[in-house]
Amino acid sequence: MSDALPRWLGPEQVAAYVSCRVDHVPRLVRRGLLPPPSLHLGPRSPRFDRLRIDAMFGQAAASATDTAKEMARATLRARLENRSAHAR
Repeated sequence: MSDALPRWLGPEQVAAYVSCRVDHVPRLVRRGLLPPPSLHLGPRSPRFDRLRIDAMFGQAAASATDTAKEMARATLRARLENRSAHAR
């Protein structure tokens, strides 16, 4: 038997996958941090696409990295400006 995760996850599996409590899953969906579930099995059996979750987390990580890079550049610019102001 394979240890690979299935593509379609139930709410409990999603909570374990993203390390949160199961009652936080709907909040994360409302806030746009998780993709909405598919209801192809019915409204009482929501299923989340693990590949879409991975893509959303990848986008979030990329934007966080971009933000960190911008902050580092701004800090470096401020330090350089501060040095040139003290040198005058």
